[in-house]
Amino acid sequence: MTRLANNQIYYLKQIYFLSGNKALTIGMLFVIILLSSFFDLAGIALIGQYFTMLLDPENINNNYLLSSISQNDYESSIINYGIILVIIFLLRSVIGLMINKFILSFSWNNQVKIQTYLLNAYQKLNYEDYINKNSSEYIQRIQHLVPQFSEGVLLPTLRVMSDGIVSLAIISLLAYLNIEALLIFFFILIIFASSYTIIFGNKSKIFGKKSNIETIKLIQRLNESIYGLKEIRLLSSEKYFHQKMKNSAEKFAKNKVNGLFISTMPRFLLEFVLIFFVVTMIAASVMSGDDPSKSLGVLAIFGTASLRLIPSASNIMGGLSLIRFGRNATNDLYNDLISLEKSKTKIKNKSTKKENFKSLLINDISYTYPNMKKSSLNNISLCINSGEMVGVIGKSGSGKTTLINLILGLLYQKSGEIRFNDENLSESLQSYWSTIAHIPQEIFLIDDSLKKNIALGVDDQEIDIEKLNFAINKAKLEEVVKGLPDNYETMVGERGIKLSGGQRQRIALARAFYFEKDFIILDEATSSLDNETENQIISEINNLKRKKTILIITHKHSTIKQCDKIIMLENGRIIKEGKYNDYFK
Repeated sequence: MTRLANNQIYYLKQIYFLSGNKALTIGMLFVIILLSSFFDLAGIALIGQYFTMLLDPENINNNYLLSSISQNDYESSIINYGIILVIIFLLRSVIGLMINKFILSFSWNNQVKIQTYLLNAYQKLNYEDYINKNSSEYIQRIQHLVPQFSEGVLLPTLRVMSDGIVSLAIISLLAYLNIEALLIFFFILIIFASSYTIIFGNKSKIFGKKSNIETIKLIQRLNESIYGLKEIRLLSSEKYFHQKMKNSAEKFAKNKVNGLFISTMPRFLLEFVLIFFVVTMIAASVMSGDDPSKSLGVLAIFGTASLRLIPSASNIMGGLSLIRFGRNATNDLYNDLISLEKSKTKIKNKSTKKENFKSLLINDISYTYPNMKKSSLNNISLCINSGEMVGVIGKSGSGKTTLINLILGLLYQKSGEIRFNDENLSESLQSYWSTIAHIPQEIFLIDDSLKKNIALGVDDQEIDIEKLNFAINKAKLEEVVKGLPDNYETMVGERGIKLSGGQRQRIALARAFYFEKDFIILDEATSSLDNETENQIISEINNLKRKKTILIITHKHSTIKQCDKIIMLENGRIIKEGKYNDYFK
């Protein structure tokens, strides 16, 4: 029992943490709910008096409240009392709407806050941690788990709090008026609620966990099916991927339906509880020999209270079911946010001033990936000076990718040091990144205009057209731009699908020129191009020799003929260093 209570308290702490620790905001909501409860009580109490007035006009003089607002004639008293009732319920409705708007705004604003925080945190995530997860997991957390928490946990929690306070106030009133009737009502409600919780309580959590697992698989299947379209079509594997996606979608839908069915069940069953209670009360009155008409005033109060309590009880029970369903999502988000705080890449930079690339010194560095026994790099030393063209060759698995990620400042060496312009690289990353352009085999392009892809990350109104035209000219893109229907405003399509491989590479070059990068890193940049296009790109790169610092990582010997020096990697070590003729005679 103690363990269960501790789990529930821990869950509430997680919800509070994810809600932004807004104690003041939640406190304000609590005060507004109390005010709403007052009008609920006043309205319900007056309803009973109103029915008493209608059924027994002679009782007006015996009731202080009724006699204080009654007029000389019976009709005027009825009208005056009715007006008071209308005003009270109007105020109650207005406050109820305010509470609803407040809860909705708080929940949705919280969703935006967590989503933007997560994206920002993922962008700053330590690269070692980043590559340990499938991209579908990051998408699932932002796109699915956050809405599930905000809409399926935080929103129901606030509604449960709101309805719980109001229900407690109404129950206190009913206890004051007729404790016996309340006990009967409670007895019926407790039996129903206990049965519901015992049968369905734990199932909601199970359905929620299974739903989240299938969401990750669903996103992964969709990504694979869409991004691998060419290969899938050529292999005629559409049916395989379609079935995989369908299986995940069906399992997700099944668990979601089951969870929602459990959460909406109380609303329908509680109507039966209300009717059963009223019939039980009247039957008890008849069996005891009392005149049922004398109980109509109390029944009117209980009936009006039930009209308020039944939806509240439905919301509370349905809300608790949703909260149980969202337990797994809340736990995953909470753990993610806690771990992200520890795993953020702390970018240090002694100087905010943009520097020109002078040198990069790699001195005796080694690197081993987490949870791996074998080192990917061992005792690597290399010096790259401004204006040099350096080549790195080696077979697959030789350590080229790891070396590039270290040179890019994404991974941190386990031993040795890397110095940029004679400063420790970890102390000047921002300045270093401002000097380098990374051109991989697959160029990162967004589904926007050619202009926006060259000036990537710059707002449209801030793009320097003079610099843009200069970059287009230097990358030999003028003829391509002239041939496009809307010049450089032409949309390039998702991942640049409307462009050829060579054109995408030239856009990457243009991007380097636009941002005035000094150090250009070509990471298997021409591997997927045909020979003619590759020769054109290499020719343009060779023309930059002495004007830019260039590092070429490749397994193709033809691309490194003009390099000042070439190093060969094998099993994570440099086994040879020299010029092109030293390797290929």
